[in-house]
Amino acid sequence: AGRPSVVSLNYPDKKLLQKAYMPFLKGGGLFLPTSTTRDMNEEIFLLVTLPESTKPIPVPGIVVWKTPKGAVDSKQQGVGIEFKGREGNSLRSRIEGLLGARISSSSSTHTM
Repeated sequence: AGRPSVVSLNYPDKKLLQKAYMPFLKGGGLFLPTSTTRDMNEEIFLLVTLPESTKPIPVPGIVVWKTPKGAVDSKQQGVGIEFKGREGNSLRSRIEGLLGARISSSSSTHTM
């Protein structure tokens, strides 16, 4: 399979981050809008830039969710990447700290 793909994700504000964040994944994760075909369990290396930060956080991840083109509810096409490892736990904590109460808010996200 070779090396995992490297994908940069930049969230300039909390609203965008909230739309992409997937708190229902055990390790936490982010939705990656993409028309590139990805396989389930494909390893992806993320470089995530959070709001109020300029430095990307490197975190390994794995594809655990797919929204196909033409999905119901016109959800955006893409994949959900679950964070892995210590870096993943650390990033999940930072995102949940940033979003706070927004995580449990009922506003729609890209996935649910």
